[in-house]
Amino acid sequence: MRTSMLFKLVIIVLAVVVIAVLIWKLAPSTNRTETEMSFKVHFDTTGWELRESSDTREVWIDNDGDALTLNRMKGSADLPVDDLKTLRIRCRELAKANEGGLVSADVIDLHGLSVVTLIYKREELPAYAYTGMMVIPGNGEYFIIVVASVERGTTGVRDALVTAELFEQGKLDLTKTDDQGRLEGWIYDPYDSEYDEGALNSVADDERYDSLVPFHPLSKVRRTLRAIADSLHWSE
Repeated sequence: MRTSMLFKLVIIVLAVVVIAVLIWKLAPSTNRTETEMSFKVHFDTTGWELRESSDTREVWIDNDGDALTLNRMKGSADLPVDDLKTLRIRCRELAKANEGGLVSADVIDLHGLSVVTLIYKREELPAYAYTGMMVIPGNGEYFIIVVASVERGTTGVRDALVTAELFEQGKLDLTKTDDQGRLEGWIYDPYDSEYDEGALNSVADDERYDSLVPFHPLSKVRRTLRAIADSLHWSE
């Protein structure tokens, strides 16, 4: 079972890179070769075991069986980093193409580079799987980092704990449900109510609740992306 899930997660993180290139129409380079790529990306991989390494891809697995990849691509990652609304539309398209729903999409500054970060979730009944991505521009190249983690064992713990906390605070009415039997307002698009239909993001997915369930897959994906951003550096 563990081997099967491990293989599935590795396939997911590799497939999402291919889908990102197709959905975002990232431009291939016609005048640079692999040997001409100008620099390499490095970041802290403490707790991750390297399983595959080549000039274009590295794959790590951790003790939970979750997967992390660094993918080096020739070409241009021409994403609308100066237009968050458009960027988030494109990130929703990527999540939908992977049968998921957007949780977050932002642009952060790393050493003067505009880096796109996003997280989406996907149903893996009876659980959810979470995928985090970073797209790092380079000189005639770009890098896509992907981390994937899935709920294991008892599922729904995050939602249950957040529901209980909000109810105790008087901020949640358990008698109000939508036409699908879900708590009213519980599922919503994180940025635009026009996209609420088909959304998977929930109130419990808010980052403020990561400390309540630090070992939940979503908390782990966010923590991993932060660790990568904090330790990211490159060399010739």
